[in-house]
Amino acid sequence: MEMKRNAEDNFKKLKMISISLDKIQNDFCTLSEAIDVWKDLLDFFEKNCDSSEIEKLKDRYDMAVTPPHFLANMLGPKYNGTRLSEDESDSALQYVYSYHPNVLAEIINYQAQCATFKPYLFNSDTVNNISPMAWWSALFKRKLISNDLNTLTMQLFTAVCSSAGIERLFSSVGLIHSKFKNKLGRRKMLKISNRF
Repeated sequence: MEMKRNAEDNFKKLKMISISLDKIQNDFCTLSEAIDVWKDLLDFFEKNCDSSEIEKLKDRYDMAVTPPHFLANMLGPKYNGTRLSEDESDSALQYVYSYHPNVLAEIINYQAQCATFKPYLFNSDTVNNISPMAWWSALFKRKLISNDLNTLTMQLFTAVCSSAGIERLFSSVGLIHSKFKNKLGRRKMLKISNRF
């Protein structure tokens, strides 16, 4: 019975990990969403695992996420950095101060939801049904944010958090353009790859 319980517990853990991996390896998962997926996984492990497993996951978390991840989560209107710890928020702002100091004031105004960032912009219906990139683009088109902040947000929200899509592409091309088919031209190879 104990072996059965251990197997069931391990199955639950592995299932949660596989769901998280599927979300993160999605071609459209952004850096801000990745933080939310990691936080869900950490919450699950804290409720269902022992301290050694939690520590291993936290070590993995520390290796996987960086200050730009935290900044993307902070600037994502859907997430707004609500699940970030104080240290994570500080590292995101330190990153901005080090590499983009000219937009730090605008980011602080964004966090405080003052000046150009009116409360109606953060309506849950709005932020849940629009991409962060579209949200920030709309503010830029209305000339409510600077070009520098627009450039930073576009970089953060067009970056995908996983290289899985690229790896799938190389794998597909590897099947088509093999050692035996190395004389295929670019056009013919693209025609064949469109079949996959």
